[in-house]
Amino acid sequence: MLIIALKLVPLCRFLRTAIVIALGGEPKKWHSDEELEEYITSVDKRIVPLLHDLIVMLDYLYALKQANEALDTQERDVLEDAYRLVVEIKAIAA
Repeated sequence: MLIIALKLVPLCRFLRTAIVIALGGEPKKWHSDEELEEYITSVDKRIVPLLHDLIVMLDYLYALKQANEALDTQERDVLEDAYRLVVEIKAIAA
C-alpha cells in the first residue's frame, strides 16, 4: 500500500481503473485498490511497479508544489514514468 497525499487518491483510483479497463477487465466501484492491482498483476506483473513509480513521482511533485519549491527535472521525470507505463500497457493490450 502506498501512502500518498489525500488529494491524489482519486487520480490514483482513476489510473488503476483505466489500466484494468485497458487490459480487458471490468472494474466495479466496490473493488478496492488492492483488488484492482491484483487483477493488473494477474495480467502482467511488470505494470504495478511502473504504476507505483508514477504514483510516487506524482506525490513527490505535489509535495514540491505545496512547498513552493522550484521544479527542475521533476516534471520531466513524471512524464517519463507515465510514458513507460503507457507503452507497457499498450504492448500488453495489443
